[in-house]
Amino acid sequence: MAGGPRPTAAAEGYMGCTGYGNRLLGVTTALLHAVVTGRALAIEWPGARGLEEFFSSPHGLFNWSPPCLPRASSRHLDDRISRREVREALLASNLSEAEEQVIYITCNEAFFVDIMRNPFHSSSLRSMQIRSPEQVMAALRYFLEPAGRLLEVLEVLWQSFRGCVTVGLQIRFGTAETSPYRIIGRDEADGFFEVARRVREREEEK
Repeated sequence: MAGGPRPTAAAEGYMGCTGYGNRLLGVTTALLHAVVTGRALAIEWPGARGLEEFFSSPHGLFNWSPPCLPRASSRHLDDRISRREVREALLASNLSEAEEQVIYITCNEAFFVDIMRNPFHSSSLRSMQIRSPEQVMAALRYFLEPAGRLLEVLEVLWQSFRGCVTVGLQIRFGTAETSPYRIIGRDEADGFFEVARRVREREEEK
C-alpha cells in the first residue's frame, strides 16, 4: 500500500475481430459440447494466429491437426457461413446420436448457451451440477492455461494495473464497410480512442 506513487489509471487496447475474448467463447462452446455429448470435437479459428498462441491445456486437449481429421467421419459447423445452422444444431439437435465421429466447429460466439438450453443434453448438465453460463466459464480454469501471445498480454496488463482498482471493459466496433454488422466508421473509432487517450492523460496528471 505504501512505498511510492500509485497510478490512478491504466489502459491497454487491442484490436482484431478474432481476439482473445472471442476465442475463449469458442473454446467454451467446444469443451461443453464434448462434455455433454461424449464426442470428439475439433476447433478451428478464422484468425491468423493459431490456438497455441492463446491457450494450452495440462490435459493435452489440443494435440491434433485439422488436416488429419477423416473428412468422411466429420461434420463441419461454421458460423462464418451460417450462424443459423450452428445455432440450430447446438440448440435443437441430439449431437450424441450424430453419425459423424467428430463435430468440427468454427465459431467465435457463445454458442455454449444454446447447448445449455438443448433439451437433449439438459439431464447431463444437471447431473454435473451445471446450471448457468457463469459456472461453465468458471470451470475453464481447470482445463486451460494462457499461452503464447495471450500470456504476454496478461503479463503486460498485470504490470500496468498493479496497485490500481481494475475494471475490465470490452468495447466492440464494427467498421468494415461491407459488413452487415458495421456499427460505426473508422473516423468515429479514431475519435473515441482520442477521447480515451485524453482522459487517461488527465488522470495521470493528478
